[in-house]
Amino acid sequence: MLSICIPIYNFDVSDLVNSLQKQAKLLKILVEVLLIDDCSQQEYQEKNKELNKLPFVKYEQVSKNLGRSKIRNLFVEKAQFPFLLFIDCDMKVVDNRFLERYSSFCIQENKEIVVCGGLAYEQKEPNDEYLLRWKYGHNREVRELAIRQENPNQSFMSSNFLISKSLFLKLQFDETLTQYGHEDTLFGLELNKHNIQIIQIDNPLYHLGIETNEIFVAKTEKGVENLYKLYLRFQDDSDFINHIQLLKVYHKIKILQFPLKLAFSLIQKALYHNLTKGSKNLRCFDIYKLGMLLKAKGKINKR
Repeated sequence: MLSICIPIYNFDVSDLVNSLQKQAKLLKILVEVLLIDDCSQQEYQEKNKELNKLPFVKYEQVSKNLGRSKIRNLFVEKAQFPFLLFIDCDMKVVDNRFLERYSSFCIQENKEIVVCGGLAYEQKEPNDEYLLRWKYGHNREVRELAIRQENPNQSFMSSNFLISKSLFLKLQFDETLTQYGHEDTLFGLELNKHNIQIIQIDNPLYHLGIETNEIFVAKTEKGVENLYKLYLRFQDDSDFINHIQLLKVYHKIKILQFPLKLAFSLIQKALYHNLTKGSKNLRCFDIYKLGMLLKAKGKINKR
């Protein structure tokens, strides 16, 4: 018995829900599709609320924006079944066996498990204004199953995962993270601390929500601020530091923070220009993120 949980923000989920509903009809277990809109623009609310008319689909809206963590935690109050399948709203089903592969894990109701299916991107390269997000997704987010299975807890992503409801009630997403970024990281670390090993399977979804380069860089900057806040909380936790490559580098070089921050300020505009114009060089993006992390302390202190 499975509750499919899709938090919505400014995206039309009609195709996704219709694909899932077709597959759900063929399963031998009960399925419900839960849709919660996190204060999307009116046009998306009007479109998506029509899905409420479909069998075993439930749609609702919240009165104020909750953010990526709170909206996911809200589903546990709504779900009636013992397994939750979280899917981001900007996903597309790859084939007609997607739900079938997950359903095989929903037989033992008392078993506490986490299963990740992975992520895919369509192969066609987009226009330059979307190239950075697409390139990053292809090279950093898409991982072959064998690689994910080597270190299963290093590859947690909230965009496509199954979890037993009993386990999610114990953990949930950290609601202190109110802006974009790294709620996945913290949830994955919680799984580690509770000795829960993620089961990695080959069951990806296509990620459709590719932002423009400018929007992606702006969201990344917010994510880096979130990461720095987490660093302040967990800087004495070596597991946390070693879990995130960007923090490992920052932790080693922070003694040189002042000269490095000065050097970054000299190249920041040039890096930003290259990235927003569709640079394919992800090393430049790594340097940009590290520079923003070096500057995060000053940004946060000014608020």
